[in-house]
Amino acid sequence: MPTSSGAYSLDDVTHLRQASSLGVMVADLNYDDWPDIVFCNHSTGASHLTKSRIHWNRQGQFGDDDVTLLPTIDPHNALIADLGNAYTRRLEEAYLSEPFERPADGRFKSLSWAADTPFGTSVVFQLRTSPTRQQLHDAPWVGPGGPDTHFHQSGEDVPSLSIDHRWLQYRAVLRTLNGAATPILTRVAITY
Repeated sequence: MPTSSGAYSLDDVTHLRQASSLGVMVADLNYDDWPDIVFCNHSTGASHLTKSRIHWNRQGQFGDDDVTLLPTIDPHNALIADLGNAYTRRLEEAYLSEPFERPADGRFKSLSWAADTPFGTSVVFQLRTSPTRQQLHDAPWVGPGGPDTHFHQSGEDVPSLSIDHRWLQYRAVLRTLNGAATPILTRVAITY
């Protein structure tokens, strides 16, 4: 644990038994709001047939008796990427659509989508519009309540937009509670 100066102390550590660990991941695997630790173990003695360990977090406490052993065969590259967004470390990723233009006599009406959202995952949306395709890049992302809001329900009405804003782009934000499950977006439709 960090001391009052922010430095870590060797007097306050928890030793956890491993077998030549080569990777670690932290995620709330059992959805109890306490992040668990998964160690990817490499070998036991001369054998690459070993057990990796999930150490369950019991309200900030870890031990060698409260683990789940996972059969592992030489788990090189078991963790190819850290959990979360590489830029923000948030447990979300964003997808930006291609810009598209509505017909001159149309109006953007509603935004709908289909997505599988297992284990508390979610998908939310924002839109940006402009008179020209080139101006989209500088336009603010908005939801139904303006900037810093999101569309949470499929089928929501698009707020009234300036009549000269014929170009639109959407951003889908795929969120996870713990990094262990992700939503799957399968369809997006904007009616006009």
